[in-house]
Amino acid sequence: MSKKKVVLNYIYSSFYQLFLIIVPLITAPYLARTLLPEAVGINSYVSSVVQIFGLLGLIGLNNYSIREIAYVRDDKEKLNKVFNELFFLRIICFIITVIVYLIYAYFSEYRMYFIVQLVAVFGIFVDISWLYAGLEEFKMTVTRSFIVKIINVINIFLFIHGPEDLYLFMFISSVYSAIGNLILYTGIKKRVGKIKIKNLNIKKHLIPTIKLFAPQVASLVYLQCDKMMIKFLSDNVSNVGFYDQAERIVKMPLALITALSSVMLPRVANEFNKNNKENIKKYVKTAFNFSLFMAIPLMFGLIAISSTMIPWFLGDGYDKVISVMMMVSPIVLFISLSSVSGTQYLTAVNNTKLLTISYVIGAMLNLIINYFLIPKFGPVGAAIGTVIAEFTVFFVQIINIKEIIKFSELIYMAFKYIISGICMLIICIIVGNYFGTTIISTIIQIISGFTIYMVLLFIFRDKFFIEISNKMIYIIKKRLIKKID
Repeated sequence: MSKKKVVLNYIYSSFYQLFLIIVPLITAPYLARTLLPEAVGINSYVSSVVQIFGLLGLIGLNNYSIREIAYVRDDKEKLNKVFNELFFLRIICFIITVIVYLIYAYFSEYRMYFIVQLVAVFGIFVDISWLYAGLEEFKMTVTRSFIVKIINVINIFLFIHGPEDLYLFMFISSVYSAIGNLILYTGIKKRVGKIKIKNLNIKKHLIPTIKLFAPQVASLVYLQCDKMMIKFLSDNVSNVGFYDQAERIVKMPLALITALSSVMLPRVANEFNKNNKENIKKYVKTAFNFSLFMAIPLMFGLIAISSTMIPWFLGDGYDKVISVMMMVSPIVLFISLSSVSGTQYLTAVNNTKLLTISYVIGAMLNLIINYFLIPKFGPVGAAIGTVIAEFTVFFVQIINIKEIIKFSELIYMAFKYIISGICMLIICIIVGNYFGTTIISTIIQIISGFTIYMVLLFIFRDKFFIEISNKMIYIIKKRLIKKID
């Protein structure tokens, strides 16, 4: 597959991630004001538990499946066999997970909420987007998700009008998520043939996927367990909502960067299978440069707009989100970088040992920091723990992949972006203080910050920025010439 295919897939993935950024900008303010902090907190807590069961139940199958499909995609017979083996392994995992999930739900104080979310658990396991990702076909998954999300948003505004509608909100979101995943089954026959039960060797996938599962369990500790720890250590379910809202806002723009991981994982895996080491090195270095270029201004920008954005975006009663958002914003940078070193490289080349070590160290740090800081600082303490954990995960990975890129190279790459980002931060804070806490203020901050950042990179003659700019100018000129002709 050509370089053009990689770019096209990233455009599809980025388009959908951009759509996922826009949707919460529409629904989050409405839901925050409609459901109120307590219901928002319950939803955040229950959803995090559902995600934990999904991740544990899948035993690392998502990234493993993408990689395995990428390995055999050029052989139709092997592709059919591998797909069927992975598909039925997911069914087995689903049955076991549902049994354990129902036992947990029965003893929970939020029993009925968990029962409603059983549909969401089903949706997680029937998802076969990993097939399309492994084949590097992103158009189908993007189109499907786009349509389903729009219908879901419409239903939220039609049917959700108060905290008493929390059950309905959970049900609507779960149902449409499951439907979106089931739609992908219409393309199975064309790509891999019929689903077969005969001559399958499901056992051979267990050990490899469990090896890949180990780092995911560790990452689960600080990706989802934070919310559970906030609830139990601060004894206030609203604090879960404050943390969750801050994390969601911060991760909105992050999705644009990590979209590259879903595109590059199958590409690097395929190159690894062909033993093309130089291509792997080139792809990974470019991905790191892109992540730094995007993540550093986003990190500083989120810190700058937090105090002006939250009051008008979420409304009254969410002031605590401001400090949490400021504290948790650095994860944009660290997650972006670890998505390259971890997902795009270590997962693709099957180095699960280093992946596991990095996540275990990060998880242990997170648990310790949370234990001591959450009782005193609430969700802010959890934010501190998350940032330290994410940095640790990335640092452990980067110092152990020197054959691909050195940490000193990353520092050199990041220098101009950091200087430009700090200047942008100062300007944005000044603008925010002048215009106050309004939507206009936030918009002006974003526009002025973006402008300052780009102008400074142009002045610094950053090689990566100049290269991207020249390519965009070339594409625009080419299209204009076509229109004239």
